[in-house]
Amino acid sequence: MLTRRLLPILALFATLLAAPAAVAAPPGGECPPGQTDCWVYDEKPGKPGGGDGGGNNGGGRSKCYRAGEEVPCFDEVWGWLGSDGCYYKMAEPQLPSPDGSEGDWYTRTCLGGAAQNVWLTTPPGGLPDPEPIAQALAAVTLAEPDIHFKPDQGPGLVGLPVWLWVGQSPNTWGPVEASRSEGGLTVTINARVTGLTFKLGDGKSIECPTGGTPYPKGAKGPSPDCGYAYQKAGAYTITATTSWTVDWESNTGISGTITTERTDSGDIQIDELQVVTR
Repeated sequence: MLTRRLLPILALFATLLAAPAAVAAPPGGECPPGQTDCWVYDEKPGKPGGGDGGGNNGGGRSKCYRAGEEVPCFDEVWGWLGSDGCYYKMAEPQLPSPDGSEGDWYTRTCLGGAAQNVWLTTPPGGLPDPEPIAQALAAVTLAEPDIHFKPDQGPGLVGLPVWLWVGQSPNTWGPVEASRSEGGLTVTINARVTGLTFKLGDGKSIECPTGGTPYPKGAKGPSPDCGYAYQKAGAYTITATTSWTVDWESNTGISGTITTERTDSGDIQIDELQVVTR
C-alpha cells in the first residue's frame, strides 16, 4: 500500500528533476527564509470547480504550473501548494505558540529542501479559498424556519392575541455542524440562528429572538414573548425570517464567518369580533 502511494510522488519528482535547476533568486518570488534555493511556480487560468484530479481543487482555483508544466495544486502527502512554491499542510499535532501569538503550525515542504514545521500567524499565501465551499454547505444544510401561529385553523379575531413561534430543530434553528471535503480541502461549519423577524402582513413586524413560545392548549392570554393583535379584519400573510451566523474553518488553517437568511410564510384570516346584544 505504501509503495503504491509513493509511486505518483516519485513520478512527480522525476518530472521536476528533469526540469531546469532551482535558482537562488527566482523572478517574481522569494525563497522561504533559511532556504537557499526553491522552485518557482506560476499559475495559468484553469477551469473552475469539480476537482478533476489534474490540479483543480474543487473550489475554482487555477491549475498550477511550473515552467509551463502542470503540477498538482494538492498532494495527499505534502498538502496545498503555496504562492512561494512550497507545499503546506496543518501540522499534527498542533504545538503551543512559540511566542504567545495567534497562529498555526504548518508542515512546509519545498522541493529541493527538507520538510520543516513553521509557525505562521496568517495562512500561507496561495492556498485555496474555502469560503465558497462554506457557503455551498450552508445552502444545503440550513432549512427555512418551521413557522407556527395560533389560530392556525379558522379565523382569528380583531384585537385578540395571535401566538407566533418557530420549531427549533438543529437545521431550522441550530446549533448545527456539518463538513464537506473536496480535493483534499475540508471545510466545517458551525451555524446558529441569531435573529428572528415576523412580518405580519399589515406593514408591521416584530423581533422574536427567543423563537417564540409554542401555544399551550387552552391558553387565553397573549404569548409571553412573541405575539401580535391585528387591528383590522382581513387576510394576511405572516412571514418568518431567520438570520443565521455561520462560523467556518478549513484544514488549511483559514477560517471566517458568513451570515445568511431563511424565510417561510403562512396565511391567516382575521375577522371582526361580533357583539350580540338583546
